[in-house]
This record gives sequence, C-alpha cells and structure tokens, in this order.
Amino acid sequence: MRGLSEKQKTASRSYARYYARPRGFCIGGESDPTLYPKRIKNMYIDYEGGGDALESVPGFRKIYSFKGTVHSITSMYLSDRREYLYVHSGRRLYRFLKSDRDTLLSLVPIAELNDCKSYCLCCGSSAFLVDGERLIQISNTGEIKTVSEDKQIAGCTTLALFDGRLFLSGNPDCPGEIYYSSKIQDGFISFAKDGIIKDSSGGARITSLLSLGDSLWVFKSADGGEGGIVCHKAAKDHDGGDEYPVSRVYSGVYAVGDAIVLLDEVLFLSHDGLSAIERPRSDSCRIVCRSKGICSSLLSEDLSKAKLGVWQGYVTLFTGGRIYLADTRAGLRDTDFEWYLIDGVGGYKNDRRVYRYSSALKEGYDLHPDRDAPALGMIISLIDENGETLYYEKSEDKKHLVYSTEEYEGGDFYPACAILCHGGLMWFGTQTGDLFLFNNDKRSFPPDYLKNREDFDPEEYRRLYHGKIHPDFYSFSSHAPEYLIEYYPDGCGCDDQSKNTVAGSLTVCCKTFPRSRLSLTVLADGKAVCSQEISPTSFDFYELDFGDLPAASSDEICVKLPERAVGWRKKRLILSGRAFRAPFGIKSIGYRYKLRSETKKGE
Repeated sequence: MRGLSEKQKTASRSYARYYARPRGFCIGGESDPTLYPKRIKNMYIDYEGGGDALESVPGFRKIYSFKGTVHSITSMYLSDRREYLYVHSGRRLYRFLKSDRDTLLSLVPIAELNDCKSYCLCCGSSAFLVDGERLIQISNTGEIKTVSEDKQIAGCTTLALFDGRLFLSGNPDCPGEIYYSSKIQDGFISFAKDGIIKDSSGGARITSLLSLGDSLWVFKSADGGEGGIVCHKAAKDHDGGDEYPVSRVYSGVYAVGDAIVLLDEVLFLSHDGLSAIERPRSDSCRIVCRSKGICSSLLSEDLSKAKLGVWQGYVTLFTGGRIYLADTRAGLRDTDFEWYLIDGVGGYKNDRRVYRYSSALKEGYDLHPDRDAPALGMIISLIDENGETLYYEKSEDKKHLVYSTEEYEGGDFYPACAILCHGGLMWFGTQTGDLFLFNNDKRSFPPDYLKNREDFDPEEYRRLYHGKIHPDFYSFSSHAPEYLIEYYPDGCGCDDQSKNTVAGSLTVCCKTFPRSRLSLTVLADGKAVCSQEISPTSFDFYELDFGDLPAASSDEICVKLPERAVGWRKKRLILSGRAFRAPFGIKSIGYRYKLRSETKKGE
C-alpha cells in the first residue's frame, strides 16, 4: 500500500472559517461577499455604546397623540436659546419645548391651517409653512407672518437658505423654476416677481436645493441638455444681468429626491440609489454610487418621497415605514457604504395586550403546563377578596391563572409618514397622529419602575449600565420586533469540494445583555443541520430580588454549539430573535472544517 496522496493529506487538515465582527450587508468591491451578511434587520453597530458588536437596534416609544395625521416635524432654537419642536398635525401647527428627556413641555397650538396636506420646513432661524395657497413664516420669536400668497411659490416642495435669501422650487406645475426672496432683514423676507431662475427648459422637475459654501446646488429629475446637477454662484456685480449665473454643470446623472451635506460630501437620491459627490468644492470631484450592495432593495422603494438625515453617525434613508442606515464610520468598501435596515417603524391601533400563564399556585385555579407561554384564549379579570386584580383564561372546565405583561401583539399597523433626525435623536409621526421617539436617548437611564423602587441604588446602576441601554427600552412601541442576521451560502472558497465540520468547532461570541436570547440555525446545502436557542448572559438578579441588574462578569460570552455537518458544499448561518425586550449582540462567529477526500484508500 502506498502512502497518502497529496489530496488525502490535504483532506486531513483542518481549516478555519471566521466571520469577524459581522457587519452591514454590502457586497460592492468584495472578493468574498459570503463573509458579509445577505440580510440584516433591526441590527446595527452601536458606536455610542462601544461599537464592538452587531447588536439590536434600540426600540421607540410613543411621546404624544394628536388628533390628525402628523405631516411634518421640525426643530428650531428660538430667541430664548431653548430648543422647540414644531409638529404639524391635522389642521394645526403645535410647538413644544423639548426637555432633556421624553417630556415635551408647554404644548401650544400656534396656527390654524386651511389645507391639511401642507407641510412645515425649517430654514435658518425660521420655520416656513406652506398652507394651501400661502407661505407662512414663523420667526425665532414665535411671530407668524404671511410671506407670499403666490400659488407658484406656495406650491414649492424644497427650499434652501443661500446668499442671505430663501430659495424655493419643486412646484410640479412650474418645473425647472426657482424662486428667491429678498435679503433677510429683521428676520423677515418678501418675494419679487423677477426673482426667478429657470434651470430647465425640458420640463425636468427640481427635486432638491442645497446650499454649500459659495454655491447653490440644484438637483433635477432629468438632464434635458442643461445637466442633471447645476451649481449657481452669486454674481459680484450683475449690472442688470443674471444675478445667480451657472458656475458648474454635471451631466449623465439625475436626481429623484432629497439631498444633504455630510462632512466633505454631497449625498443625493439618484436613479442609482444613494449617490455621492466627492470633494464637491474642488475641480476634481466625481460622482459615485454609495448603495450598490443594496440596489435591488433600495430601487424598489419610492425614492422620490424618501427623506435623508443623520442619526448617531449614520445616514438615514427613510421611506415607507423603513429606515435604511448607511454606516459612515466603518470606511468604504470600494465606493460603497455598509448598510443596515430598521423595519416596522410605525405605530399600532387595536393591538392586544399579551397575557402569559402563571406559575403561581392559587386555590380554585389550574396551572398550565406551558408556564410563561402566551395565553391565546379569552382573558377574564376579577377582584379577589384582598382587593387585588386577578386574570385567568377559561378553557372548557379549567381556569388557568395568567399574568399581565407590558407587551402587545397584533393590531393595525400604521407606518411612519414624517421623520426628524436632529441632535442625535430620531422622531417620527404616523397617520393616526402619534408622535414617537427612538430610545437611544435612554442610554445610562433606568426604567421608571426600577428607579422608583425603594432598594434602587443609582450608583450601582451607573456602574453596570454606563453608556448602555436597559433591555426594557428594546421594543417597537411595546411590540417585539424581529432581529435577523442572514448570511450568504458559503462554500469557503472551494464550492466544488465536499467538507465536514469539525465537531464542536462552531463558536459564537456574543455581547452580554440581561434577558438576551437568540436562535442560530445552520443550513448545509439548504437543509437544516443545527438549530439551537442561545441565552448569552450569565444570570439575572430577578430571582434574587435585587432588581433588574445584570451579573455578567464580562462584556462577552463565547458559546460552542454541537454542530457537525458532513459532506456539505455550502453552509448558511441564520441568527434571529423575536422575544420581547430581549436584545442580542454578535461579536464574531467561527468554525473549522476539513475537506472530504474523494480518493479511494490505497490509490
């Protein structure tokens, strides 16, 4: 018998496959895209909390309920140097004094409106409201003035402050026209009939205006021969000529929606997705696509109605109850951002409170075998002899004692229809008139029930939760969201060869959270070979009656899983979680495999 062949020797070696710090889904420029997730939902890199894991997005909570649809939200500092929140709901415009936490003070309805489809835009130190056929200005002192009753101006949808003037455009009845006001004097403006710039003769609509340095950037929905992006500069001495001549033109690209400035780039929504103008102030700038990795998802959205913003270092692209997050801190792969998705952004009506089967014994009631499982039957409440409220589920001849939770399920979902990213906070409103706020402002702050306990120790809480968000704030308006990380089928660079997983080598390094829970499913050539629940936390102080404080001795826990798939060519990993207030974080995933020999013994 001869010795082992080179192929057999190779088959006996062990190879490692390692997913280091799972990142956003984006395959632009990657030689091995399988190392990056195919889909991510409601997960992101929390840079404010350390940024060393891919973890659950904090939830959001309802702040206030209005009587009409929330059309717009904007923020402005008034003359008293305090920040106010303007909310346009129904036929009224409201003003709040924004406090440090979730309390909105001094609600004041400051304007009665005629057209419930109008919207509020903030520019400089004033807010401008398009109400029917008039443009209203709200100064930094709170004074309201009708600026113009011209239908062409009142029909505009985008504005910018440039050269001390207000520029408006986007009226669908007047495509290609830009209207500009007089110089701002004493905080107020006026419009003249000759204050018009015509940037398109082919009917191309202007989608957005942007003021950057000494130029006004105009983004159009088509080229039309005059360029898809046009820059204007103020003429030093126009002598009756063009007051804002064209200084630069970009052809071959056109916009479909919003535009913002981010550091040294101009970002705008184009027919390619999210595009960027690199080094816009120089003569050597170029236009690149920042969303190639998610084009199939992004281009299926209505980008003409999408809104761009910045939240905690992420570029936010809001559309249709979904928020795409572009990671600007991770660096670029080729020309692409890394992307994350927040889904299910909105509110509920007619939802149902979740009751769970109790493990407590009480005379006259039965214990359900599935303790703590959701009760699906009709829930009946009564007051016992001690004055306490009891809940039970009646099924046939049994009465199962249940307990009430703060979780809700079902109901009618109403996606967000207005959004504001400002000062590190993200607000949004719905058609039902509800105003919500994301819970990232709750970092290092305890829940009310915990803070009000007699044995609560604020110093101990700060030690354990400094820079962290308590698990109670991980719910989407009291509903359990779905957290998901799904990888591409991975052949480890040798798709045509069979492989065996080394037994016990699959290791998941998790970030520790109280109540953390997730499920890992491994599929080999499309068939599930391993599915296991993981609770990556040491234990909880609940049962010891010390409150809701974690006792993890480390910020991470490595969990080994008994997965041993044999003869596979491609493997796929799926991590998910759907439990209420049970976030999780993934730092790394790794496993080892061996190439399976296809040669016969003795050859």
